[in-house]
Amino acid sequence: MLLGDCWFVSAASGIIQNYNLFRKVVPFDNSLEDSEYCGAFHFRFWIYGEWKDIVVDDYLPVGPDNKLIFLRNQQSPNEFWGPLLEKAYAKVTKMIISILFYSYFKLLKLFINKSCMVHTRP
Repeated sequence: MLLGDCWFVSAASGIIQNYNLFRKVVPFDNSLEDSEYCGAFHFRFWIYGEWKDIVVDDYLPVGPDNKLIFLRNQQSPNEFWGPLLEKAYAKVTKMIISILFYSYFKLLKLFINKSCMVHTRP
């Protein structure tokens, strides 16, 4: 994980807390185990008032140590839904660099179809 994408990790972690929402964004028909595996995964984002399927291939950038460069699970290195979701989001925004600086609240809106507000203590 890069320091600049902590907002993405936070939003992705948030959808895990709601099984139905997680299943909506990360459909369970994605599998590496499937006999019909084709090297592609799909995710759903709320775009312009409707859920859209975004398809990405399974190529993920790795460093010289053969570890994922961006989002990765330190405890479960064979867990790939997070990096693939990040790749799908980059495809949605059309710019990889926006992964580093985009708004946490805009990402949450894509995940949950609701406007988000910040509440501060008086």
